[in-house]
Amino acid sequence: MLFLKIIEITSGVALIVLGFLIYFKKKYNLANDDLYRLNKGEVNEQYAKNIGLIYLIGGAFFLVFGLLSLILSDVFTFIQYFVIIFSIVLLLLTNPKR
Repeated sequence: MLFLKIIEITSGVALIVLGFLIYFKKKYNLANDDLYRLNKGEVNEQYAKNIGLIYLIGGAFFLVFGLLSLILSDVFTFIQYFVIIFSIVLLLLTNPKR
């Protein structure tokens, strides 16, 4: 169970770094090759920034809940892990394309 908690915290840190690079540093090529799609006019800059923000928020949730899971019981770890993954997938699916 400790392995799952470590994976969650590591995933949170990775998503925060990726979201920071996309949202603040404008490295849009890190998000599904959005730089190429942006240059072709398929998506706009706001769409790419929204993807970075989703990664940033999702990573923050992973990190906070991963640290909480170190303190709380193992059942909480499974429940919140799947809730966070479901939330990130839902955010990515409902994000407007343009």
